[in-house]
Amino acid sequence: MGRSAAFQRAGILVARALGCAILALAAGIAPPASAAQVARPSAAVDPLAALARWTNDYHRLGANLNPDSDASLGPALAALRKRLASTDEFENDALVLLCDLASIAGAGSEAGMAEGSYVANERESNVRSQARVVLRSALDAPSGQGRAYFLATTVLAAAKDQPLARRIAVAEALIGRHWEPTLLALFTSSTVAERGLREASVCALSGWKSETVDRYLARLTLRALREPAFL
Repeated sequence: MGRSAAFQRAGILVARALGCAILALAAGIAPPASAAQVARPSAAVDPLAALARWTNDYHRLGANLNPDSDASLGPALAALRKRLASTDEFENDALVLLCDLASIAGAGSEAGMAEGSYVANERESNVRSQARVVLRSALDAPSGQGRAYFLATTVLAAAKDQPLARRIAVAEALIGRHWEPTLLALFTSSTVAERGLREASVCALSGWKSETVDRYLARLTLRALREPAFL
């Protein structure tokens, strides 16, 4: 009888244990994760998406954007630079975004940018500097001339469809490049109404070993003598 009672007590304990397990599952309590599950890495953050989000937030909020958010820019720009070392279908969007960062300014800066009088604050200057390093690297790559042609024809020459700051950033990125496919866009942007873009475009036209460019700059100089506010 003693052995029978022991078996009964053991059966009761097993039943209770099974009941607790069933109740835990019903309550949504997951079993302990395995070591492999715990070590599983999270999905990598897309640098292009992270940079676009920060840029949009800064354009909207300006100095009110939490400065702590700037910490994400360095790693994202480093990852983007690595990706731009080779050609990829995403690169056009990346180049445009880099131009936005290279000319970053808060809301209400449009008039100053147009007049060529806008002065970036310390925070903006830091972001611009980092973005220009990556943009310069992208244009230094073997596919750099093709990338410059895309920016010149799609951004710089597209007055109605592109923000002024972005177009200025393209002109500044072309300074010292002297690539023939970008010349027509620079000619066009060097006579626009916005002085900020004119100045950047004339700088990009300077130093070309071309009689055509020399004659063009001479005409602009004569115009500036007649119209002191032109340059």
